[in-house]
Amino acid sequence: MIDKKWSNYIKSLLKAEIKKKNITYEQLSIKLKNLGVLETPESINTKINRGTFSSVFFIQCLLAIDVQKIKFERP
Repeated sequence: MIDKKWSNYIKSLLKAEIKKKNITYEQLSIKLKNLGVLETPESINTKINRGTFSSVFFIQCLLAIDVQKIKFERP
């Protein structure tokens, strides 16, 4: 159950950062492609909504949308 709590927290954190930047999954797909990461908007949607994406994907998304700082809190 603890893993689900953390997964939901990270999923919410990523969604919030994407929303702050006013980025669509289609735009994120293009930005990820510029980093050499091939993801369709549909696969991004699935990964994020499922909440079980890798830490690598999380960091790639943050870099793609130019997040400079992120504040972590305990869920």
